[in-house]
Amino acid sequence: VVDKIALASQEEKVRIGEAFAKDSRYKFAAECLKGAIKASEYFKTNKNIFEIPQLSPKDLVEESLKLNKEEKNTGSNKLDYRLGVFNYNIEDYDKAILYFNKVLKDNPKSLDIKYKLANIFYKKGEFAAAYRLFKEIYEAT
Repeated sequence: VVDKIALASQEEKVRIGEAFAKDSRYKFAAECLKGAIKASEYFKTNKNIFEIPQLSPKDLVEESLKLNKEEKNTGSNKLDYRLGVFNYNIEDYDKAILYFNKVLKDNPKSLDIKYKLANIFYKKGEFAAAYRLFKEIYEAT
């Protein structure tokens, strides 16, 4: 199934995803919508903002030290974003969701934050939540 989806056009991926969602097969539905988003011009043009930066172990330690100092002094979206990225990288997905949701609360139309959250839900096996966010993103692009 996944191989056929990869070869489908953007519109076909959406239709296939919707069919999977109707059957409550959200894992495949989410994969289809994610594929459709990645095929969009909007994603291709803005790809760098959608991906979560992968930090090396050394960078994680340095970032942790910086965040511990900054967390006491500010409650900014930038810090919440960095805490989301940090927690994603150490695979503490619940904390990553918490921080990315704080950013999303102040920026409810942020497609890149929704994309990050959808990927986290997918990794956690929460496929229906991932599908809903991927669908929102696709419809907004």
